[in-house]
Amino acid sequence: QFPFSGEAPRRMQDGASFVPKPAQRLLGIRTAITEDGEASAALRMVGTLVPDPNASGRVQASQKGRLEPGDGGFPVLGHRVQRGDVLAYVTPAYSAAERGGLVQNAAELDALVSILEARVRRLTSLRGTVAEREISDARAEREGARQRRTAIQPALSGREPLVAPVSGIVSTVRGAVGQIVESTATIVEIVDPGRLWVEALAFERAALMDIVAASATLPAGRVLDLGFVGRGLTARQQAVPVNFRVEAPPQDAPIGTSVLVTIRTARTVRGIVLPADAVVRGAEGPPVVYEHAAAERFVPRQVRAQPLDGPRVVVTAGLEAGRRVVVGGAALVAQVR
Repeated sequence: QFPFSGEAPRRMQDGASFVPKPAQRLLGIRTAITEDGEASAALRMVGTLVPDPNASGRVQASQKGRLEPGDGGFPVLGHRVQRGDVLAYVTPAYSAAERGGLVQNAAELDALVSILEARVRRLTSLRGTVAEREISDARAEREGARQRRTAIQPALSGREPLVAPVSGIVSTVRGAVGQIVESTATIVEIVDPGRLWVEALAFERAALMDIVAASATLPAGRVLDLGFVGRGLTARQQAVPVNFRVEAPPQDAPIGTSVLVTIRTARTVRGIVLPADAVVRGAEGPPVVYEHAAAERFVPRQVRAQPLDGPRVVVTAGLEAGRRVVVGGAALVAQVR
């Protein structure tokens, strides 16, 4: 029995739903009168929420080595960093043979630098009897040997600092203190939560030529306004890759999650604009709208609808203007058996 009435909601033999007034108030059923009008044609596609490539970065090791913490400790998720901050160090890891070869090369370069310095001093003392070009060549050769010696010094005793390329929030950490990492391995990923993009694949190329507005719907139902950035020329999975900029993204936006992108075009269609929640799947499968035919009677009407934006759709067939339909709680009415 329903708590506020002697009768419970039930499905009638003609397919209509009987919902007593107390049940309607408890379920939050809301209705509205339909009106005919024009709306922009829309296109939907699946996209992914990604960081803005101009405001995100990856911290990678350029050589194989052991991770060491930075001056402020090893980076952790959620911490804000500034561009240029040292997040960690990589101490080169060499085998005995590799280290022996580096030591040998360093010794040979030290000896070569000493020989070239002596040659420069000798030629300089003979200035006037030797050509200036010969003195310049000797100096250039000495500087080259010094630079080669300086280049291998970090490999012998130094450590490579891993520096933050951009300012933002640490979103991914793939390492730990003492871990041996390979060259080009990504240790930390940094994103700016205030600058996000959406990457999507569009199968209708013609619709991309006259975009008026776009929006993205998160899994939780939140709608984000998008700005068109550009589209690719190379097809991917028989579709065109499209990039959008998220206008005023929320700080807790889940990066990497799938979103439903709705594109509004300049082409218009005539129909009845309703909230997206007003159109539900009927028992037979096609989308239906529930008409409030009587005080406690709701009749399903099969309709043809297409997306308008995140929270709205436009019904192009199956419903007339001036009818009272359910715009809030339609999914609950559809569950009545």
